[in-house]
Amino acid sequence: QTQPSLRPLASQSSRKPCAGRAAATGLRGATAQTQADMTKKNPWMIVEKKAPRTAFLCNGWKNEAENARNLGWTSSSVETMVRMQREAATADLMKLVMPLLMAKAADEKNLQDNPAATPNPKMANLEVIAAISVGSGSAAAVYSMSESVYTIDYLFCNTQTAGQLQSQNVVIKHIVGLAEKAGVKEVRLAPLSFVPGQETIFGTLAEIGFEEAGAGVPWAVYKGL
Repeated sequence: QTQPSLRPLASQSSRKPCAGRAAATGLRGATAQTQADMTKKNPWMIVEKKAPRTAFLCNGWKNEAENARNLGWTSSSVETMVRMQREAATADLMKLVMPLLMAKAADEKNLQDNPAATPNPKMANLEVIAAISVGSGSAAAVYSMSESVYTIDYLFCNTQTAGQLQSQNVVIKHIVGLAEKAGVKEVRLAPLSFVPGQETIFGTLAEIGFEEAGAGVPWAVYKGL
């Protein structure tokens, strides 16, 4: 059954202040010019190859999603119920993601402090990226890379701000751009982000640029490559 789009609902979020503080934390260190460009041209700042900062942000998002779920499920609005379902799915997904983010953060820190150290082989082809903003939504992804395909293994967002779907699209398009620069012709989305009833995408696959998964194929493929 097709779920209703959540874009109208996202613009009505009443929890911006708390989410805004989390996003502002992620913006520390940005230059004044960077923040000015975010306001005038693009409200999102891309954070990549900074797993410790991303892990800190995402842990806050996980806690917010869990708190929202703990408030209960009673609602007279179908659309609100769908949003709450996605909040719960995001909380569950991020329980799986946080150990991975912490391992990536530890590996990055180790290589930074000890350039001659051997990278963790499990982290070598794994990257973390976030698109963060104040007031326009924030999202992140963990993706793996090979010579022929990039796979978005986990896609999630700060469920307590407006612009969830838009921020997820920013993350996806940035990863697609990186794949294009590397000469990679296929970007996949792993099924954990769009399992029916457990979606962490705040919209449909088509709204984030992916084709529906085919019969016997667990992943979705980006249509723009």
